[in-house]
Amino acid sequence: MLHSASRNTTVGLPMTEVRTAFDLLRAEGDIWALDPRAFDGIVARMAHQASAPATSKRPAAPAQNVAMIPIIGPLMKRGSFLSELFGFASYDRIRSLVAQAVVDRSVDKIVLFVDSPGGVVTGCEETAAAIASAKRTKPVVAYCDGLVASAAYWIASQADTITITPSGAAGSIGVIALHMDFSEAMKQAGVKPTYLTSKVSPRKADRNPYQPLDPEARKREQADIDAIARKFVTTVARGREVTSSVVADRFGQGSCLLAEAAKAVGMVDQIGSIETAISASQATASGRSSAAFRSIMAEERAKNPAPGDHYRAILDAEARR
Repeated sequence: MLHSASRNTTVGLPMTEVRTAFDLLRAEGDIWALDPRAFDGIVARMAHQASAPATSKRPAAPAQNVAMIPIIGPLMKRGSFLSELFGFASYDRIRSLVAQAVVDRSVDKIVLFVDSPGGVVTGCEETAAAIASAKRTKPVVAYCDGLVASAAYWIASQADTITITPSGAAGSIGVIALHMDFSEAMKQAGVKPTYLTSKVSPRKADRNPYQPLDPEARKREQADIDAIARKFVTTVARGREVTSSVVADRFGQGSCLLAEAAKAVGMVDQIGSIETAISASQATASGRSSAAFRSIMAEERAKNPAPGDHYRAILDAEARR
């Protein structure tokens, strides 16, 4: 689920944790494609891991002809030694690894190894596009080893197939933004902030935390949120080969679905192990050929018939005679 972070996220945290979380909060103006349940724990986790040695998050590829791309932890636009230390993944690193796998002649299949609540929006769309492009050259399969949510699902949805572990969950498709209004607390404290903005930039102080949210600012923010949500839904629909209405109505409506429920509505193709994922291919997309999936698509076609469907049905009926 998309989430907007602000500097007020640090209110009430010990100063040591605030300093430790500096790299994350540098992105305070970003919009996040992140499961909201995960956001509150990120800063605490960063503080907890600050003194721990960095460890490799890359899963071992079980076969030499398989390129394993780790998408583990919250997703940032660019990687750094701090993001590696705190267990973050980065879009630029993911795209780089995918590009290397595409041109590597020894690689027959690309596997996205995913366990992520999502991350910032910036860079997500480009990464999803890179995966969609890569699968035109080589099979790309996604394996969810726990959670594939929000930006992580945005990316994984572009693979040929998605396999999820039995205890996994998928989804959190949607948009959410947070505005913190501290104006009453400031008033009680006897503090009255005043923003001075240039005449050419009257919106410069929109969404500041020290004043109530202006109705016009709210309207503009809602428009941005809805625009991002439409792009999110459209991309998932294209990757999963369903209509946007299926994604909007059946893919959790912003919540995460457990493995069985996610498979039943077509969010994932199969439930199994990493070996199950690797053995999957475009021709064996079991979820998309399942009775449940066919039923969903037949229902959608009945509600929204494509041009020519009526005449094709007549021809098919005639041919069966």
